[in-house]
Amino acid sequence: MPATRRSLLLGLGLTLLAGATRAARADCAAVATRDLAYAMRVGGVAVADLELRLRCSGDLASVQLAMRNRGLAALISGGHRTDMTAEIAMDAGGPRPARFGALYTKPDRTRETALVFAADGSLLDLVVRNRGREQESPVPEALRQPSIDPLGALLELSDWLARGPAPEATMTLPVFDGRKRGDLETVYRGRASVEVEGRKHEAHHLTAALRGLSGFESDDALVTLPGDPPTWIDVYASIEPMPMPLAIRSRDSAIETSIELVSG
Repeated sequence: MPATRRSLLLGLGLTLLAGATRAARADCAAVATRDLAYAMRVGGVAVADLELRLRCSGDLASVQLAMRNRGLAALISGGHRTDMTAEIAMDAGGPRPARFGALYTKPDRTRETALVFAADGSLLDLVVRNRGREQESPVPEALRQPSIDPLGALLELSDWLARGPAPEATMTLPVFDGRKRGDLETVYRGRASVEVEGRKHEAHHLTAALRGLSGFESDDALVTLPGDPPTWIDVYASIEPMPMPLAIRSRDSAIETSIELVSG
């Protein structure tokens, strides 16, 4: 699976992620610093490593996501790498994206995107580069907003879980990384026990479907294209002041695909 699709799976919820009597908010200050490492496997074979870094300072969260091919995937496809960064305001109104940048590196080229958001969350500026040359985004203007970047979507889902959704509650996020646009549809299934890397965790359980609206291809795994029935995945997130992904697992796919926490 190409790195850009992996970024959407985690960054979308991964890109990844009961009921309370009083609504709470994801508490970035309570976390301060998180360094999380994940492994992606397809058919039981490790194909990529992912590192997620979260830094909180006051009402601002800084998030970094790095992904790189490993093993057979690196041998066949080369050293593909994706690096994403985002700044997200964390105030009483919930997470609001401020800035997002992504660098997609392949052996023969690089692609870059940069998004700047206004205080109300609307998209102010968009830059897309291929091999250093600026070009128009392939996503039509009509689909670019309202939207949220993949890492902003991760914190939006975390905030939703911290506020205690009722079982079967739903939320849809319009996710845009500059080159691809999808709707992440989520359903909260309640709490569940899940085993990740040999350890059992009490977790929030979601099912999610990524509907690819622009920039996706017919062979993209775990993406629902227009007109097709939804391809659901299972998402498990930690139970804490700022829930983070524990595992993302395919549900309807013929080939088992997973992204699971290995440390952090």
